[in-house]
Amino acid sequence: MKIKSGDEGTANCNDSADSFTQVRDTSVLVRLRPAWEDLREYLIAKGRKRYEFFVCTMAEREYALEFWRLLDPQNQLIKESDILQRVVCVKSGRK
Repeated sequence: MKIKSGDEGTANCNDSADSFTQVRDTSVLVRLRPAWEDLREYLIAKGRKRYEFFVCTMAEREYALEFWRLLDPQNQLIKESDILQRVVCVKSGRK
């Protein structure tokens, strides 16, 4: 397995079966599902602006924002100006 540096502080790790991306400033490696790129392309295709995207997670806000950056690096699903309002972090035990 090889890890090579990627854009903006990430590293990519490729072997014969999977491709991993390292979350910047952490030791966490993530594998984006192969179909994600196809789904993202479908959702941003011309004329398909009927969706509004929100991220809801129990992770810390910085972690959630970094993961969303990996999923949507060009801010095509959520505009950069809207990202802080559309990433919602809930804490365990809160009602």
